[in-house]
Amino acid sequence: MEYGDEWFPWFPDLTIDLHLEEDMHELARLCAEAGREPARVTVVLGALDEAVMERCAKAGVYRCAIALVPRRPADVDSLLDRGARLVPQFSA
Repeated sequence: MEYGDEWFPWFPDLTIDLHLEEDMHELARLCAEAGREPARVTVVLGALDEAVMERCAKAGVYRCAIALVPRRPADVDSLLDRGARLVPQFSA
């Protein structure tokens, strides 16, 4: 709380329990104890997963960053198209 303004948790494996809500609650508590406003949270996801993004939105995550790692260069356009379709759903 002393040195940062935002938290960037990295979730490369979406098959494990993220503990996101509990961690965000703890972060808010620590910020309050330090006399600070709650820190913004940007979650970095290892895959484009709409259900996880929805969970992040409900938990109060400020933004999701997706680490798009295509297996082949030809996959880049389809990944970007999928992501672009989700923007209106999660834009504030």
